[in-house]
Amino acid sequence: MAAHKQQGPAVDPHHAAPLEPALGAGRDALLSFALVCPLVATFWRGCWVMLDCWLPADPAQAAAVSVALGGLLVGLAHAANLPQPAGEQLTITEGLRERGFSYVLAWSGVFVWHGIWQGWEVLTGDGLASGVACHMLGLGGLLALRSFRSTLAPPACVALDDDPAYGAVVPTLRTALLARHITSLWER
Repeated sequence: MAAHKQQGPAVDPHHAAPLEPALGAGRDALLSFALVCPLVATFWRGCWVMLDCWLPADPAQAAAVSVALGGLLVGLAHAANLPQPAGEQLTITEGLRERGFSYVLAWSGVFVWHGIWQGWEVLTGDGLASGVACHMLGLGGLLALRSFRSTLAPPACVALDDDPAYGAVVPTLRTALLARHITSLWER
């Protein structure tokens, strides 16, 4: 008869060492705030400046073209992106397609934001009253649609390329995977 190995008591992950969650949250906040957020803002600013150079000089025309191109890009990206079955490893080609999908969607987001922003300025100007009206309309509409979390971006939200729910935005700080990515780059 084989000896049965006695195991220790089960560890409840919700009762980890008291400092562990705080240290993890601090690391997540630091990586998101100091690394991801500035890089996202830099990417968006670069796109925005290029749009200002490429789009028509007339603000109303620029707004219309920007929103139209953003809608076209998001439609093309979704039409070209076929979902990857969950849990399967991506080939290099599939990984590049996924990153291309994200890149095109990022541009479509910049186009649409640029167009909406420009449209508001054309219609209402850029004073405080315009800002308050825009804010309240956006807030009220998103709350009514139950989609206020759509406003989250870094540093409040980080989406990672190898997340099993790729393409889904995670409204929490989950940068432990990002930390693993960064350290794995040094190991290569």
